Amino acid sequence: LALRRLATRCGLQHLGVDTWVERVDAAVPALNVRARGTALVSEAAPGVSLNHFLNDNLATDMQFIREMLERIDHKQVVALALHDLLFSEGDRHGGNVHIDERANLKMIDNDNALGFRYGSQSWNEPRAVDSIFLPGSQRFSQLAKGRLSRLMDYRCHALGGEVGT
Repeated sequence: LALRRLATRCGLQHLGVDTWVERVDAAVPALNVRARGTALVSEAAPGVSLNHFLNDNLATDMQFIREMLERIDHKQVVALALHDLLFSEGDRHGGNVHIDERANLKMIDNDNALGFRYGSQSWNEPRAVDSIFLPGSQRFSQLAKGRLSRLMDYRCHALGGEVGT
């Protein structure tokens, strides 16, 4: 929720799905497990993950993929890169960016932001920024191998095609 509040203060809240805290009382009878307490809940992201979109269409319709990815709003790509850089996103890959039928992008799964390393033995370990939107990161390099990096590279989407002053 802290990340959501920070994103809102920066005008970047529209990039992710809405999240909130909710009381839960659930049971899984087959496992004889009951859960009561509070949980972080989020709305469902529209569309499908970029990975799913690419894998479903790669073998059949490369032209459709190109057309769809070229329809992505330039401002969205720049804003997503800004978000991931500002909030030190450490795990932004194609599985946690969704694309809908209008080529709008939404990010999910921000648990590796703000320098945290989710699931690690030590929460004090530094987490490097790693995003498909940020050149120089491991995730971006993996995307570059598939020759789709220019479509997610914020520098290719900057106003006037230039970054800087």
